[in-house]
Amino acid sequence: MIGYDGEAILYREAAPSWWSRSVFVLMGLTLAIMIPGPVWMQVERDEIWPSIAALTPFAFLMLTIFTLLPLVVGGIFVAIGLASVTELRLDPASGAAERIRRGPVIRGRERFPLSGIGAPELALRHHDDGPGFFLRLNLAEGRPVEIEGFQDKAEAEFWRDRILKLLASAAP
Repeated sequence: MIGYDGEAILYREAAPSWWSRSVFVLMGLTLAIMIPGPVWMQVERDEIWPSIAALTPFAFLMLTIFTLLPLVVGGIFVAIGLASVTELRLDPASGAAERIRRGPVIRGRERFPLSGIGAPELALRHHDDGPGFFLRLNLAEGRPVEIEGFQDKAEAEFWRDRILKLLASAAP
């Protein structure tokens, strides 16, 4: 969602619901525990190293895949569930842009001078329900923010022009 907050342009990403966050975290933990768990329960505790050493290369490869792959995929699901939502505020009064990250784990604020921000780039992303236009705004040190949620190309161009006008007014 993009709009004005006084003179400032404010963009907020849509926040996922706590229900969907919980589903991703639960799926990730289930993958990471329930798939490798039964594999390791079959290994004798007293003879874990001799058991592993006695495996054929194929069996060792399968043990490694069934142990590590679910941990990686489960970790990705947990990371998705705990991802931060970004808010970007372009404020001509202070001459700075502020990126605010809000999430269950990562929270923080970063400030950048408006003069160090590059021109917004209009880009197109194809979806199943048609093309979606978005603006890619390069913040200081090459950190891009993608501003999405436009109905059509005209709306994306409107906001690109507004951002360009704001950045031009803040130039030294």
